[in-house]
Amino acid sequence: MQRQPDGVCVLLDRRLDDLLRRLVQTRVDHFEAGVSERARDDLRASVVPVQAGLRDDHAVRLGHARECSEAPRLRLRAAAAEDAPMGTTFGYARTIDDAYIGYRIDGEGPVDIVHQPDWPGNIDFEWDEEWSATWFAGLGSMGRLIMHDHRGVGLSSRNVSLPTLEVRVSDLFGVLDGVGVQAPVMVGSLSTGAVNALACASRPGYARALVWLDPAPRYASAPDYPWGRTATDLAEELEKIATWGTESYATWFWQDQAETGFSFDAADAVAWLAKTSRNACTPDVARDLARIWFDTDVRGALPSVRTPTLLVAHDEKDSLGQARMVADLIGSAELVVLPSSKWTIDDQIKIEEER
Repeated sequence: MQRQPDGVCVLLDRRLDDLLRRLVQTRVDHFEAGVSERARDDLRASVVPVQAGLRDDHAVRLGHARECSEAPRLRLRAAAAEDAPMGTTFGYARTIDDAYIGYRIDGEGPVDIVHQPDWPGNIDFEWDEEWSATWFAGLGSMGRLIMHDHRGVGLSSRNVSLPTLEVRVSDLFGVLDGVGVQAPVMVGSLSTGAVNALACASRPGYARALVWLDPAPRYASAPDYPWGRTATDLAEELEKIATWGTESYATWFWQDQAETGFSFDAADAVAWLAKTSRNACTPDVARDLARIWFDTDVRGALPSVRTPTLLVAHDEKDSLGQARMVADLIGSAELVVLPSSKWTIDDQIKIEEER
């Protein structure tokens, strides 16, 4: 990656650039999968194609769009057979302390794409949610998609201590080395992308690219980090986890997400999360994980990331603020902005002025 005088980073590897173009477009398609047919036409008209945000010299730039009339909606169903790429493989990687890390590989191709799943954690149940299935199938169409459950949840060992970020990085490398991964594209969202960032910082030159969706290097708010969760938020979450695995917890979770602009179809979403959460872990583990994530902060490691990095944020104050901080700390990262429920030309002007 090379920084030009105008501050734009140029991806020098044409094959990598083409892959990242397709990945961002897949993210747009994934976003569209969550909206109604009426809103989908509005969204397609509103989003400047990704190629319009990428110059002929392969630089990733901000796109823009006008306001979209409807927020994305989560829709659930059993994953159709055609969703999963051909060639699905499941296995366990065994760590040096005898924990078993469950992983699955979907798709085939010359590029390895490593994806870090988000909360609550079960790589099989992730395919039952339409947004996730659409996203994963898109990634699997580009190459070999590798996902795993971290220890303590899902398909990995449960009778073990919950992992620190460092342990999660070690387990990640154990999976990837075991299946012969070389020069992967590492994809993660929110705080889960912090694991990939720490992996890139600890093993320079290992990854082909780092892609971080709505990057969140820290979970808790602080004087120098105004976007995170407060201690009051954590206390409320811990209280609600008492109903973990039930529709009561799932309803609270989606209502909390709705406050950030995320909409959902209540019946399916609640049923899916209730089932998925109780198949991820037990309430005591969920509480401990919430506390671990609250203490997460990888900002100190980001200046050591030398991997070509693409940050994909949404046009929301918190998402953009965090993404800009990550871009500044890494130094050579590029930022692409996708639409949230509202996206206006005025907002784009402000973005360009601030850059």
